[in-house]
Amino acid sequence: MANDDTATSAQPTAKRRPVLQTADFDAVLFDLDGVITHTRKVHAAAWNDVFNNFLRDYAVAHGSEVAPFDVVTDYVTYLDGRPRHEGVRAVLAARGIELPVGQPTDPDTAETCHGIGNRKESYLGKWLGDIGVEVFRSSVELVHRLRWLGKSVGVVTATSHADRVLELGQISGVFQVQIDGVEAARHGLAPRPAPDSHRRAAEVLGTTPTKMAVFEDTVTGIQAARAAGCGLVVGVDRRGNTNELLAAGADFVVEDVDRVQVV
Repeated sequence: MANDDTATSAQPTAKRRPVLQTADFDAVLFDLDGVITHTRKVHAAAWNDVFNNFLRDYAVAHGSEVAPFDVVTDYVTYLDGRPRHEGVRAVLAARGIELPVGQPTDPDTAETCHGIGNRKESYLGKWLGDIGVEVFRSSVELVHRLRWLGKSVGVVTATSHADRVLELGQISGVFQVQIDGVEAARHGLAPRPAPDSHRRAAEVLGTTPTKMAVFEDTVTGIQAARAAGCGLVVGVDRRGNTNELLAAGADFVVEDVDRVQVV
């Protein structure tokens, strides 16, 4: 399941390709951003707009200097892979700013962590149109191969823009289940690292988490899949965080999905 020789090897050697034994699974789930699509720069651009505006206004209102948002360092350190409100709180805390957490239903004008996070979703819609969506061809090829082999495939993502991302990436209709931010809100699913979304995917597909393999590129995604009891959790390291993904519970980590042998 996890390796050429065993199902429990934590990290493949340089000479071996990790193996996905499809006979062991009914379904394979993929994170969207970072695994199927390369939209990190779109999210980073949206956050850059949000924080540049907020921090500028905050500095004027309080008569103080505030470190500007760094679209590279701040995004990777505090935002990527986290629930939006937690990322907002982390960015602000790094600058000695504290706001009420608020509620997920806060309007995007609210001066709360949830409000600012929801504000980012408004900016994201604009940047998706301006920048567009790139797909990782190797991931799309793997999805089609799994479907040809008779396996169910699904997307599990925190974004509320999954429909548009899939449409812009020209991969709408490929996945048999889609658990995204809209679906999570509809069913009251807790955000990652809670296991709710992966368990919901299993429910929709009529299987159990132990019969699902998962490809994830974030620590919280790995933790969620492991907490759900998924049978195989593959870390996809596109930014040099292999050790973190292994520590979070990945069975093995690959630089690209094409490093996984599907049999």
